[in-house]
Amino acid sequence: MRRARKYIRQYVRLRGVDTPQFEQAIHSLEAAFLKFCNQFSDGKMEEWKPSSIGMVPSIEADTRYFTKATPGSTLTDIPFSENVDPQGVLAGMKGEDFVHTADNEVVYLERILNEKAEEM
Repeated sequence: MRRARKYIRQYVRLRGVDTPQFEQAIHSLEAAFLKFCNQFSDGKMEEWKPSSIGMVPSIEADTRYFTKATPGSTLTDIPFSENVDPQGVLAGMKGEDFVHTADNEVVYLERILNEKAEEM
């Protein structure tokens, strides 16, 4: 399992199931990609396009749990949040040659509607 540390990641797939808001979100992401892409030489930025499940477009994102620590590195190791690693398994896998940095951190948010909130 220690050899797998550099590959272990968190992953999420979002599907809008043909809602106009989700279609707009995909168009906005494509526009943002094109703006960034124009700032780099050809081939320097990995292409982004929405994935799909059948004919339904989706957005996928992932991040690695660990970053390889190199000698003399100034990377700051941060603890895993309780909801990501409640048993300390990931923290125990880290060892001396990997760190969990702010770039590896995923923040989980929840939308809570109050009684007076209107449906969107």
